[in-house]
Amino acid sequence: MRFLISIGVLCVASQLLAQTDDHPVQVALNSGNFEQAQSLIEKMPQQADQWRGRMALAQAKDGDFESAKNSLRQIQDSSELTRASGEIANHAQGGGTGADFDSLINLITSTVEPDSWDDVGGPGTVQSFPGGIDVDAKGVVRRKVGQKASRSRQLNIVRDTAKKPSRSTKSDVNASSDLRMVSLPRLERELMLRVAFGEKPTDAMRHLAGIYEVQYLFIFPETNDIVIAGPAASWSANAEGQLVTDTGRPVLLLEDLVTLLRNAREQRGRFGCSIDPKQKSLAATKAFLEKPTGTLKPHQTKRWVKQIRETLGLQDISVYGVDARSHVGRVLVEADYHMKLVGMGLEPGAGDLKSYLASIPANAIPKSMDVMRWWFTLHPGSLMQNTEGTAFEFARQCVLLQTENERLSETGKRTHTGKASELNQKYAHSFTREYPHLAREYPIYAELENLFRMSLVAGVLQSPDVQSQVDWKAGWLVDAVKSAVGQQPREVPSIVNHRVINRRHVVVGVSGGVTVNVANVVRDMKLLVDDGKVASAKSSAKRDVPNVDSSWWWD
Repeated sequence: MRFLISIGVLCVASQLLAQTDDHPVQVALNSGNFEQAQSLIEKMPQQADQWRGRMALAQAKDGDFESAKNSLRQIQDSSELTRASGEIANHAQGGGTGADFDSLINLITSTVEPDSWDDVGGPGTVQSFPGGIDVDAKGVVRRKVGQKASRSRQLNIVRDTAKKPSRSTKSDVNASSDLRMVSLPRLERELMLRVAFGEKPTDAMRHLAGIYEVQYLFIFPETNDIVIAGPAASWSANAEGQLVTDTGRPVLLLEDLVTLLRNAREQRGRFGCSIDPKQKSLAATKAFLEKPTGTLKPHQTKRWVKQIRETLGLQDISVYGVDARSHVGRVLVEADYHMKLVGMGLEPGAGDLKSYLASIPANAIPKSMDVMRWWFTLHPGSLMQNTEGTAFEFARQCVLLQTENERLSETGKRTHTGKASELNQKYAHSFTREYPHLAREYPIYAELENLFRMSLVAGVLQSPDVQSQVDWKAGWLVDAVKSAVGQQPREVPSIVNHRVINRRHVVVGVSGGVTVNVANVVRDMKLLVDDGKVASAKSSAKRDVPNVDSSWWWD
């Protein structure tokens, strides 16, 4: 017998906990102290399931879906699990940009009888309504057009009203613009012409007309055009040699777009990097830390930490999916490495972000050594589309920090656990929340987000839906435009730090990297429910000028 769960506005009868805002667990949840709430819940076995449901909802509202999943997995009562899942579904349905059904579907299929669903050969099917996605019996995710399409309609207005100014209107590429359009087919054509005549690409071409953030991608089947759009400004090199606009945000680079178009064609949007300690060095470090040291005096601590760092030695860098020597490869490595420096308190954070070490409670019971993985990935809700599949909007933030605690053997072998401590999860969530502040403080994070957005552009252009509408494959760009390459990064010094807690030294080491799978995000795009600005932008991108016009960008 087959069974079906529909995700929408669920009303599930259940005996609810009394409204006890002054209850210690509720107080902890209201303050975001989920670790304390978990500790209190474990002392109340009779009400544990209901409180875990409340904690899952609080974590989901906080945007931490991984922690919400873990809380739901601990619920034993099936009716309470259904009720808690329904509450989270209702919250997602009422969100400002539409329900995050992908995360919700993953949450349900990973917690409610995981072996019973279609994608693992079981009889169960999960689908969303009235808008979102459908999952059929073969596990194929399809976008579903819902009744609430106001965002989609408004996106069309943006697309249709952005008409190209007359050719007599002159624009300055160095001038600031709230919304600048770049036609990728026209840019390719103009580059081809320059190469044919022995000319180099202009600065405007190399820097994609000064756009520093891709906000929209528009498809125009009627003119066989593809347009990216976003704010733009003049650019120059900063003290670190990064090309940034007068807003401080790095400008897009043509070479990065080409690298990611090539990756989408050859690797289906899979790329990333990893920085990992060597197994022998981990084993030696573990043995060193297990030796009794007695009480370290303040002047001895610095030397002791230096010995640990020297024992751990250099860590290996690996880059996959793109050339490690390319600008894309170097940005991946630099962003990953800097993220770990911030996490270990060796570089200041930004906004309200504290380092991981600083976030450890003063009364914690420390371990001698802990190895964690922190890695950047694409946020699952990074991309949305209109009903016709001709306009795409990028989320305000596309970067997500994920985490995992690793088990370390005596031989230094690291074993993935698939789990992270509450403290580790909380830090990763804080880093993600404060990412916009970090990107303003450190341009490398803005560069990483630029790469993520352009990788999504490349992924959409490889999708059958788009290729059936527009006959442009970026073949010349991918094959003829070569990216500059530098020295390949192979090793970096280990990042370790310590803190004294309960009169003991806590030493923390970190591994991780950047992991991107564009195909998953493109496949699971949500339907837009627009507020007007997207449709207006798409309208501004529409071009009624003849193909002989040499302009490839406009405001």
